[in-house]
Amino acid sequence: MNWYVAHIAGAIFLYSICAPFHLEAQERPCLDGSGAEGVAACDARLADPSNLTPSEVAAYRRARAGHRLDVSDHAGALADLDALSQFDAASTLHHYRRALALKALDRPEDAMEAVGRALDLDPQHVDSLLLRAELAVAGGEAETALADAGLAITLQPDNAAANTLMADALRQIGATDAADRSREQAETVARDDSGSEAGDVGLSDVAEDKATEPDKPAEPASAALSAGDEARPAATAQATNDLELVFWNDVKNSTSPEELEAFVAAFPESVFVTLATLRIERLKGQTSVAVAKPPEAQPVVTPPPELPPTRALRFQLRKDDGSGAAVWKAMELPTGGFVFAGITTDEAENRDLAWVARYDADGKRLWQVSEPSDHEFTGFTDLVLLGSGNLMLSEVKTDNGDEPPLMRARVFDMDGNPVSDHEIEAGTQGWPYAGLAPLEDGGAALVSETRESEKVSATFLMRFDAEGAPVWRHELEAEFSMAAIRVVGSGGHIFVLGRMWDPERDKDLFKESTVWLRKYTLDGEMVWHRDLNTGQDLYPGDLEALPDGDVLAIYTRDEKNYAVRVDADGTKAPRVSAGIGQKQYAYNLEVFEDGGYAVAGSAGIKDDYDNSVAWITWYDAAGKEVSRRVFGDKQEEHVSALGSTHDGGLLVVGQDRAWSEAMQPSWVEVVPRLRRINAALLKPESSGVMQKCVRRAAGDGDTQNPYDAKGAAWEDFDAEAAKAACTLAAGLYPENAAVQFHYGRTMHKLEAFGEAAKAYAVASDLGYVRANLGLAVIHSEGPLHLRDEIKAVRFLQRGFAAGDAEAAFLLGERYQAGKGVLKSDKKAAEAFRVAADGGMAEAQFRLAMALRNGKGVTYDTKAARTYFTKASDQGHVEAKVELARMYLYGIGGSANRFVARKLYIDAAEAGHAYAAERLAQAYRWGDDLAGVNQSKAAEYYHKAVDNGSSRALADLGYFYMYGVAVPENKAKAISYYRRGVAKGDGLAEYYLGSAYRYGKGLPKNEAEAMRLFNLAVADGQAEAMVELGYMYRSGIGTAKDEKKAFTYFNRAANRKSRRGLRESGWMLCFGEGTTKSLKVGLDRLKEVAKKEDGLTEVYLGYIYETVASVRDPNAAARHYYKGLRLGEPWPVSRNAQAWNAATARELQQRLKNGGHYDGPIDGAIGPASVKAMKALCRCG
Repeated sequence: MNWYVAHIAGAIFLYSICAPFHLEAQERPCLDGSGAEGVAACDARLADPSNLTPSEVAAYRRARAGHRLDVSDHAGALADLDALSQFDAASTLHHYRRALALKALDRPEDAMEAVGRALDLDPQHVDSLLLRAELAVAGGEAETALADAGLAITLQPDNAAANTLMADALRQIGATDAADRSREQAETVARDDSGSEAGDVGLSDVAEDKATEPDKPAEPASAALSAGDEARPAATAQATNDLELVFWNDVKNSTSPEELEAFVAAFPESVFVTLATLRIERLKGQTSVAVAKPPEAQPVVTPPPELPPTRALRFQLRKDDGSGAAVWKAMELPTGGFVFAGITTDEAENRDLAWVARYDADGKRLWQVSEPSDHEFTGFTDLVLLGSGNLMLSEVKTDNGDEPPLMRARVFDMDGNPVSDHEIEAGTQGWPYAGLAPLEDGGAALVSETRESEKVSATFLMRFDAEGAPVWRHELEAEFSMAAIRVVGSGGHIFVLGRMWDPERDKDLFKESTVWLRKYTLDGEMVWHRDLNTGQDLYPGDLEALPDGDVLAIYTRDEKNYAVRVDADGTKAPRVSAGIGQKQYAYNLEVFEDGGYAVAGSAGIKDDYDNSVAWITWYDAAGKEVSRRVFGDKQEEHVSALGSTHDGGLLVVGQDRAWSEAMQPSWVEVVPRLRRINAALLKPESSGVMQKCVRRAAGDGDTQNPYDAKGAAWEDFDAEAAKAACTLAAGLYPENAAVQFHYGRTMHKLEAFGEAAKAYAVASDLGYVRANLGLAVIHSEGPLHLRDEIKAVRFLQRGFAAGDAEAAFLLGERYQAGKGVLKSDKKAAEAFRVAADGGMAEAQFRLAMALRNGKGVTYDTKAARTYFTKASDQGHVEAKVELARMYLYGIGGSANRFVARKLYIDAAEAGHAYAAERLAQAYRWGDDLAGVNQSKAAEYYHKAVDNGSSRALADLGYFYMYGVAVPENKAKAISYYRRGVAKGDGLAEYYLGSAYRYGKGLPKNEAEAMRLFNLAVADGQAEAMVELGYMYRSGIGTAKDEKKAFTYFNRAANRKSRRGLRESGWMLCFGEGTTKSLKVGLDRLKEVAKKEDGLTEVYLGYIYETVASVRDPNAAARHYYKGLRLGEPWPVSRNAQAWNAATARELQQRLKNGGHYDGPIDGAIGPASVKAMKALCRCG
């Protein structure tokens, strides 16, 4: 309906958020208290939530969340805030509080997401800006911190915390001079603040523990994916130069617009231009001439929020127990979302109950009211929005047609809380219906009947004010019995639609009657009465006001529907038909701003009324049909309520059920504003068979579908169900493009390729774009006698030229592969761009790859990032992974590790093996993506294995072998190793070989170990080369062979293996298995020593002690000491007589200086010296 809401929308929005509860005195400590006392008071109020309304529960939780934040119970506060998500989704404070709690719980990425939502709602919320800036500084996101802190300073120049954060962010990018000036500004503000002393914002550094893993096979350097799998781009030049920062820091707090304009002119590309512009606007807005006295306060009028365009949506209306709800009234709210009113059932008591519920714009229920009743039937029959911002509903209660009914006018606030309740006299018997309509003054009109017997009835009209209080009631005069069901306010008057009959003459109730329309003043005086039609089987339907002040009524006669227009003087225009030409009943009417309208109802396809379909027809202002739509294929559907959306869409509510069955859930379908459709695709005679054909054979993504039918993907298309209707339709309408295309699609799926090709060809010639795709597929993949690559390419090119996304994509694939055309990366990219812009996720991904690699297009990482984002938003998993890389390393835009991590997580959850493996490696080793968290690493290794990663099998086995973040389970570890070996993974071969070599979870088997090590070496595993080197050097599992030992050690060293460098260095120093080269050997050992390797330090100590050409007792002792400190025990077990006395003295001196030894410095290694070395290496 054309509800009276526009000029009060702002007030309604504020009221819906801020409407107070009528609270008792004992409730105040929870809402007004603080700290621990406030928490306790709220706990008491929430002890028994069954006695509270949903809004009351929300209010107490909201208060308790604040109290818990005050006492640093951040986990409890987060639990309360999460429970409020359906109530406070549009509250900036809610998301800001969540961010505070998440930050305190050390969940910075979640906190960043929450504060981002707060700023989406209010981009100038200073507390949220400061919190995000603080998180950004802690996360190394200097540019984000600069922008947020800068905007906060622009909004509040004297905010010390903002200036401090600006200083910290500037320091991160190396602008130390500017940082010092911001810090000075913060301190100046703090000193000048007379109300309180501002302190520095605390920004904590997160320390990441380094895990040690004793007694494990060495892990390959290649185990971390950061270097080998993702080449990090070189560091980019500093984006913001020092001169710009100095200039901005000098003018950011200026009160002169000219100074700020000079900055914008000097640095037009600066990140601070937006902030400077905002400050200029604020300053110029403050330069008004002073007046002698302040102007009188004006009421603050909040404009209604600008709602997004209506989008297609379908959802069901149910109670929590799953029972259904029948809806008689549906309304879109001015602030977005919907309200539905009607009845539901109490199955246990076999009663119908009144039901009203509010849903958000995504079809999620926010609250519902369904109160217990002592009556057999209770229902809300109508609903309006009052000027007070509250909801008014008409409620009817009765037990059966012979008992006096009860009628009430009830008012609820936007949270579902009752506001007022007025009982209305409704006669002695019957099932009265009450209709409501909003009036221009914000009040409402109600019309209903009082019935004294089965056939004798009278009508009354009531007016209510904007608060829902009754103003007057008038009994409507009539010669015969009458009942009114619809009322509407227009042009300062009230119009009433009803029916009248003669109970003496009409022996068969309601068979002979008159549908009438009356006009009344706002004081209840009748202006005129008009009979619209008289006859049998006559039923009034609905009434609406037209934009020009006329009214439009619909009614049903002899199972046909009619619409009649009546002007303000009561002059009737000729009636026009409305409906789909079947046995039908129209109950619902909606009028649009251009004077057009939509009629909805039910139509019986067979004789039984239960066998019906729900339908809508659209008409222009002249009453000419524009389009139509039938809902569902069950032939048991009907439309029960119809509402309009803010931009000309429709809110359709219906049910699928037979009358004899229990109440089913209502379905809601939000229909966007009707698109104008090619007249050649819409034929009135096609309302039956053509609709059924097109609905059943529709494909997804078909923009030319004349009924906006929800199509099925090819693999889900049930061609058998469409065959009969489409075969008949194709014969009836041989020149209808839509029919011929859908018939072709049906025959194609049924593999009647020849018939399909003929129908596609007709549709293509008639301009149905998608038919070209069908022809291309048949000529490319159909039976041999129809295959023709030249025709396939020609039809794809025709579809591509018409903008068909799928045809463009297939053409792009052909150019990319050179199939049927000359290979051309440029033409492939052009085709992919059309498909990408048509919304195909795979095409968006292909185009993004081309842009990123400069293949067929100009290299453009920014555009690549845009198309990766589009594909990712549609759920394209590979696009998520590529986009994650770009965010991680700042390719094509700013870096953001939080977004990168979220994308990797989304891809991993969607089954992407590499994404899960990448996350596991990041959590295992710690890198730009995530800090070390072995539990998370284990979680994602499991997920990677589940997603099919062969590499993760080895890593997960390693975790189970050594109990890293999982219970130690060697059998499970061996199982994972074997699975990895079966897939040819080199790391798994190395780990399983180590298990055989050292008897870890398996009996020692040196021959099997050597076989597996050789397989791993063939896969390039450096640590397997080291193990083979050990075995050849010591003759384990094979004949001793120092040359082979050195060869394997040296191959590992060339792959930067720490052990390979160490062992090959040792052998070079002593000429074991290779030509001696002391210099090269020492260089390798010194390189490894930089990595804190204890055994390497001992090797160096031994060389400096024993090799004459480099003998240096001091150096030897230094390396021995460091090796002991790193936990290497070899010096402890060394024969005391083998020590060089000079080296021994130097070592004793170092042990004494370190507080480990108090014996003589005599160069003799005795028990006291050994004890000191054990203490140092903690290997006692």
